[in-house]
Amino acid sequence: MGAIDSTIYIAGFDDALLGKARQGGNIELVAYSYNRMIELVSLRESVGYDEACDIVDLEVIDTFDGAGSPVIVYDDDHHQEENDGDKNR
Repeated sequence: MGAIDSTIYIAGFDDALLGKARQGGNIELVAYSYNRMIELVSLRESVGYDEACDIVDLEVIDTFDGAGSPVIVYDDDHHQEENDGDKNR
């Protein structure tokens, strides 16, 4: 059985595209670099790192849900540190 192409691309983030990933053996998704998305937003919007993170998290990543949604690859510990704080509550 071939892969099902239900990929959803994020407009304006071609330079952050890492490639395709496969979910469940037959569903292809696109994968983006979180750090590169932050860099792109920071340059486009002339904002600092923290504000760029907020924009990417709230206005880009949080708008995707469900089948075919892009995969976001976190290149460093930034997001992991945030999530670790949630475990201590």
